[in-house]
Amino acid sequence: MTEVSDFQVKRIYKEASLFTGKQVRSYRRSRGLTQEQLASVLGISRAAIAKMEQENRVIRDIGMLKALQNVLGIPYNSIGFIPIEVFHDLEQHAKQKAAPS
Repeated sequence: MTEVSDFQVKRIYKEASLFTGKQVRSYRRSRGLTQEQLASVLGISRAAIAKMEQENRVIRDIGMLKALQNVLGIPYNSIGFIPIEVFHDLEQHAKQKAAPS
């Protein structure tokens, strides 16, 4: 993997997390799921799904992005601007940086 700085990692993570609540609602509806059904599969409350969709904020939680991607069948390239391979490399880089030396 090409060496990247912490600044680049933060910048790319920020850019990779451009999936919004509006998109969640669109994918959920296209799959014929209710908020209650999606919440149940994700293990969160219906209110959390409603809030996510209403506020239309960018979803920055990588775990939630992955869960939504799996449950709703969202294409990898729809969760951000970077190739998934780079995303995984950066995720690994961040874990290594966080690990005690």
